[in-house]
Amino acid sequence: MAYPIECNLSTRGGFIEAIKSAGRYIADHAENILGEYPSLLTGLTVTANFRFDEVPTVEITRGHIVCDAASYPQNSANTDTLESVAIDLYSWIDGVLNKNWCMELPSDLERYKTRLAALGVVL
Repeated sequence: MAYPIECNLSTRGGFIEAIKSAGRYIADHAENILGEYPSLLTGLTVTANFRFDEVPTVEITRGHIVCDAASYPQNSANTDTLESVAIDLYSWIDGVLNKNWCMELPSDLERYKTRLAALGVVL
C-alpha cells in the first residue's frame, strides 16, 4: 500500500495525517520490522521522526545477542529443549491417563529420561 511521502507539517491537520501515515506504515510492516524472531533479540525500538524540512520517516533499531551462527534458535529448531521435552512428556502422560494403561511404560519413560539427560537434567 502506497502512502504520500509529502506531508504538510506546517498545519495541525497535515501533522496529524503524517502521524497516522507513520502508524499505518508500522502496522503494515510489523512482520518485517520484527525480523526473524526470536533470533536472540534483546530489544526493539521503533521511532517515527517528523522534521519540518524532511518527509516523515520510521527508524527501526534492533538489538541482538552476539553469538556464532550455530547458536541461533532458527538453526536449532529441530533440537530438543526443556520446553519441547516437557510438552511431549505431558502429552504422553495425558495419553496414558486418559486412554489406556497398556502402553509400555518403562521403555517410554526411558526415552524421556534420555532426552532430558542430554539437556543436563538428571533424574
